[in-house]
Amino acid sequence: MIALWKKELVTFFSSLTGALVMAVFLVITGLFLWIIPGNFNILFGGYANLDGLFYMAPWLYLFLVPAITMRLFSDEKKIGHSGIIDDPSGAGLADCYRKIPCRIHPCSS
Repeated sequence: MIALWKKELVTFFSSLTGALVMAVFLVITGLFLWIIPGNFNILFGGYANLDGLFYMAPWLYLFLVPAITMRLFSDEKKIGHSGIIDDPSGAGLADCYRKIPCRIHPCSS
């Protein structure tokens, strides 16, 4: 199971999609935490804390994670491995449960 998770993580982070997701997350959080004045800005807050990051990160993940999973599921369907996910008998659920956590949260290991 760990070997399959490692393979999925390496595949995701070596692809263009992984690089784009990381770049979008870092750019948006960097803009809100350092550039755009407001409640999230660390420099204008008076003291250094990461409350803005911990408030903003779940909202960013709320939009990024479904985009990632939809893309990866469509790639699986295009390749022909979607039988594990679409199998109504439940025979391939063990493989599906090994693959889905890496797609839902890329940092889970």
